[in-house]
Amino acid sequence: MRKVSCLFGALILSIGLISCGGSGSDGGINNPPPPPPTCAANTFCMSSGSSFFIDGGGTTLSVAANTAVTWTNDSGIPHDVTFDDPTTALAVGGGSAGNIPQPASGSHQRQFAVSGSTHPFHCIIHGTPMHGTLNVL
Repeated sequence: MRKVSCLFGALILSIGLISCGGSGSDGGINNPPPPPPTCAANTFCMSSGSSFFIDGGGTTLSVAANTAVTWTNDSGIPHDVTFDDPTTALAVGGGSAGNIPQPASGSHQRQFAVSGSTHPFHCIIHGTPMHGTLNVL
């Protein structure tokens, strides 16, 4: 009888441990992936998960005249930004004007002075399917 009670006790303990082991979580197996990172205001992001330079559909941003616009590359992949008319891409502070050379990483700013103007650009490295447009309001 003692053996039976010990076995019965061990069986109850085992069932209790198994049934209490789950917390309702699937261990992350069926959790959806996190959303892609969002770009800061007035910024074109060149990062994994962003629409710019990823899907070939391009992206558009609209800003007021003389607003500092930032191109940020944290993708780990070299890209450049080549404007259809680089003379319209003005320097911000002590920074450079014109096209943005191949940055492996980092941020670069330009501003555009003429209201109602449109400034298309693309990546020379990866071709015109990787493009964007800046609209100045």
